[in-house]
Amino acid sequence: MRGLTTAASVWLVAAVGAAAGAGLPVLAAVTTLMYFVVLYGLRPLARWARRFQPDALGLRIAYEDGRGLLRRIVALATEHGFAVVEFSTTSDYQDDEADQEHDTVSVSLRLTGRGNLSALTIALDETPGIRGVRRVESDIDD
Repeated sequence: MRGLTTAASVWLVAAVGAAAGAGLPVLAAVTTLMYFVVLYGLRPLARWARRFQPDALGLRIAYEDGRGLLRRIVALATEHGFAVVEFSTTSDYQDDEADQEHDTVSVSLRLTGRGNLSALTIALDETPGIRGVRRVESDIDD
């Protein structure tokens, strides 16, 4: 998405130039005015609207690797009214091949939404293969 505003501006300038060249100066002026309203008015409006967005929260979940549990974790989060903003995983693999069934993966989730965190935590904790669930501080940029 990098350069999207620049590309849109180039297209808009071409359209305004075409309108002015076609003898439609009022359309060119109104379009230019609307462009500046959107360009300079949308960012403060988005900042204002963000105040009403629910705070993000973080969860760290440890689970057994190789059982397809990451998909189930994300599904449970969305079923309980949360949106996954970001996630990252770390693995704790054993060197011993005989002990591979005990390999653990940790996933850190950043969630937003108005869901019930207690119900989500219980549902995650009751899922076979999940070894632990804990809340962590979330550091979403404002």
